Amino acid sequence: MLREILSATGFTKMITLASQLAIVNRHRVLSKPLKRIRAFAYAGNQYECPFCNRGYSKLLPYGNPKSRFQRQDVVPAVYRENVLCPRCESLERERLIKLYIERKTGILKKQTRLLHVAPEGNLAAFLSPQPLVDYVSMDISDEAMLRADLCRLGLKDSAFDAIICSHVLEHVTDDIKAMAELNRVLRKGGWAIIQVPISYSVEKTVDGKDTDLPEMREVLFGQENHVRLYGRDFFNRLERAGFSTQDLPPSAIVGEDMVARYALNPREHLIVCSKN
Repeated sequence: MLREILSATGFTKMITLASQLAIVNRHRVLSKPLKRIRAFAYAGNQYECPFCNRGYSKLLPYGNPKSRFQRQDVVPAVYRENVLCPRCESLERERLIKLYIERKTGILKKQTRLLHVAPEGNLAAFLSPQPLVDYVSMDISDEAMLRADLCRLGLKDSAFDAIICSHVLEHVTDDIKAMAELNRVLRKGGWAIIQVPISYSVEKTVDGKDTDLPEMREVLFGQENHVRLYGRDFFNRLERAGFSTQDLPPSAIVGEDMVARYALNPREHLIVCSKN
């Protein structure tokens, strides 16, 4: 009976809207109980979140449905249905990175120094307590362990065995320099996950670093704080910075039958780089 009440459309929408309010998200004492209730209302067996290890009947939408960015060929899209976990609020790209780490790397079983750029909360919470992972988070704000500019990290050469840099470079004016810095601090034989929004239908990246108007950047690139839209030449840009790249579809990581189960985006591949 309780689940039927919580699963009622009106109540579920009310809980979802309340849990997304800025004032609620600023206060964990408010947000945590609401997210628990929301997770209970969405409970089911259709989808599974590898972070909170719960099953759901459906997931939440994410992004701005009223965005003036109209391109449908960009992965991931500005607005997506059924992608946000009701409990931990993980997105499809976060889940894919975690699954890759667990299934395709050995960093949880051997001593590994890892740099996490602009750390996502769920990934940080998963990686930082791992006993064999020497975890270092980095951002331009004080919210990470290391405050630094991605173009000038101030770290030693070959300092890290692994790097995670997801959806950061589209915000960086000199992305080639930032890529070169990531390559410099990665040791030979290590790996780096470098993700960006990308249009596979566009050959050449549309660079708009001189576009000062935020509203114009939103129209051109999807967000006011994005400075470019990457095309297929993103891989060439990584290679110019000294990387070799692998373009892995989710099915290569979890198997075709589990892509939908984890609510992964089959079009959003994992870009895994190694140092030349």
